[in-house]
Amino acid sequence: MKSVFRSAVFAILVALLAFVPVMSTHAQADMCFGLKADDCALLQGMGGADMSKLSSFVMDYSVTAKVTGTGSSDVDLSVQGTGPFSIDATKMTGNSSNPMAAVTGLTLANTITASLTASGQTQKGSFEFRILDGTLYFMGDTATQGKWMSVDLAQALGAAMSNPQLSGAMNPSSNPAAAAAMDPAVLESLSKAFMSPGVITATRAADITIDGQPVAVFQFNLDIVTLLKSPDFKPAIQKIMASQASGAEITDQQLNQFLVAAQTMLKDTTFSVSEYVGTTDKLFHGFGLDLSIKLDAATAGMVTGSSNAQALNVDFHFLITLSKVGQAVSVTAPAGAEKIDLSGMMGGTGGSTAPQPEATEAR
Repeated sequence: MKSVFRSAVFAILVALLAFVPVMSTHAQADMCFGLKADDCALLQGMGGADMSKLSSFVMDYSVTAKVTGTGSSDVDLSVQGTGPFSIDATKMTGNSSNPMAAVTGLTLANTITASLTASGQTQKGSFEFRILDGTLYFMGDTATQGKWMSVDLAQALGAAMSNPQLSGAMNPSSNPAAAAAMDPAVLESLSKAFMSPGVITATRAADITIDGQPVAVFQFNLDIVTLLKSPDFKPAIQKIMASQASGAEITDQQLNQFLVAAQTMLKDTTFSVSEYVGTTDKLFHGFGLDLSIKLDAATAGMVTGSSNAQALNVDFHFLITLSKVGQAVSVTAPAGAEKIDLSGMMGGTGGSTAPQPEATEAR
């Protein structure tokens, strides 16, 4: 069987991946995880709001990740982004002759700045992209030396799907662990495990203001150790671990050893999902993920096999907020963008580049 550390890492990944879909079903009255009645009603009311307004908005987001205690391999990442987004549902359905035409329903723009410090070196950069009328335009200060490029999305997606290697990599069923995690019995066990007492607790944090209205911030906290102790978690993780062991049987003794070790390793790990709901419009206004992993020197040494290991800390934070929900979006194509034909790079016929004509403004 794989090392205890790799099994523990895989266990937490399964927990994190399964946690978010579970939260999407919390609108039921018995799934508010300890929230006050008024707060629970606000969450339930979000489902009855005019959700069609969420077809357009301006999104602001940030990603930070910091790893310390590795010595020379510490990492500090910061990403900030902003831009409008719009989706035309009438175009997203595609058609039987050209399902890739659905990408014409997307209209968006995004400006991104990033900073990465790794191995004592710091790199900073910016990137901008726009999607309009089925074409992706992009420009980066380093990636394209400040020049606008363009790609026909339907052509690029079609070429990717026709490439056996790429299409296989994008198919979850090609990954044994992913296939095992999607097994109905596994999903049922995970769902029951998350509903076990004490696994998920919810609180309402201080409100923030978006578009002049108060926005409630609900935080759902996952107790990973309590999850690992749940009897319903064992059969799910046993099947997923077996898929990683090329079908070899994972005995109850091995599983119990893994779960005990994982509880020790992950005892100081915290994970939470935040949801933002407007108190006036009752609409969804944001989503956040927060992960903190703390390993003391002894545990870090067991993980790395080093007798000189330091305490290891990993902090990851993601937040996206939505403003101007339901308002018109305006995106224009950059003039003179150079068109790239990706079909030749993905197993297609290949080729040439040519100036991309400027598209009309979309609202």
